[in-house]
Amino acid sequence: MKTVGDIMLIANKLPARYPTISIPVKIDDIGVGGGVTDRLKEIKRLDNPGLELFQ
Repeated sequence: MKTVGDIMLIANKLPARYPTISIPVKIDDIGVGGGVTDRLKEIKRLDNPGLELFQ
């Protein structure tokens, strides 16, 4: 999933650059975005509890 990889790349770089700002990720999960949302939820649960997702 290229989209998920791109989101995670950016999400992992931004906190180093902006340590005092929370950077939420918003995904429109209707249709094709549903798979992206599901995969990001899985990553959050397993690897990155600090990831903040909005639907």
